[in-house]
Amino acid sequence: TLNLEDIPVAIKTVEQAIADKAYETGHIRPYPPERKTGKRVAVIGSGPAGMSAAQQLGRAGHDVHVYERESRPGGLMRYGIPDFKIEKHYIDRRIE
Repeated sequence: TLNLEDIPVAIKTVEQAIADKAYETGHIRPYPPERKTGKRVAVIGSGPAGMSAAQQLGRAGHDVHVYERESRPGGLMRYGIPDFKIEKHYIDRRIE
């Protein structure tokens, strides 16, 4: 993919710009459940799979607690991927 000056454009850059704009304009926001189920669920690990599971369980109305052995949540995204691939403030924003 080339831009107007025939310089290659990375898809990652385009997707990241769209996501950043969506956060700024309020299109990406939490969706709390309509009603709570009263059930409690523990998710072990705050990597991509754990955070996705917690999000879906929370949307279903369950009270979710995420446990992580490291000092900060994020799992592989935080500790296994270098900053030049994904900046850590994006992970913090997603966790919030």
